[in-house]
Amino acid sequence: AAGSLTLIVSASARSVVGSYQLDLDIRHPPILTIPQAFQAVTAKTASTLLPTNGSSAFSLSDTDSSDLSINIESDQGALTLGSAAEVFTAKTSNGLSLSGSASAITTALGTLQFSANAGISSATLRITVSDADPFTDADGIANNLDWSKSFSIPVQTSAPTLALPDSVQVLLGGNVRLKGIRVGDL
Repeated sequence: AAGSLTLIVSASARSVVGSYQLDLDIRHPPILTIPQAFQAVTAKTASTLLPTNGSSAFSLSDTDSSDLSINIESDQGALTLGSAAEVFTAKTSNGLSLSGSASAITTALGTLQFSANAGISSATLRITVSDADPFTDADGIANNLDWSKSFSIPVQTSAPTLALPDSVQVLLGGNVRLKGIRVGDL
């Protein structure tokens, strides 16, 4: 977006007035909305990240950039996408990298799944958004990192499992060896 700024300077007790007009190139950083809290995910199970209030989990916008990229990372589990139409997706060492339009990335983030490691009660995810415009950096340093935030996901343990055979035949007075019993705990 473009605009201008006019400065008018006048000295007190003098009749001298000066003005100067500056042309402005107004740029806006990307905006990513993240819910205040997420529903718990089950350890070792791919679970879609859902907010506690039931609304859309993520919303990404940028008024002056049509091509955005985000990185989502966690060293406390694995991240996957259920769907990523019109979004370039790449795996990183600790997560995912997505590139595309704001609306396409928002749709893809709605299918983001997280499989937390076992033995933890909370996992931290970090998301970084960039529009590759050094003039919209949040810190004013031209490094193209516009917006970065960490957030927590509660993790619940999965219930133990027990699988038993459908039936067992036993002869009266005989010994029986039970086969097919499986116990699992993640």
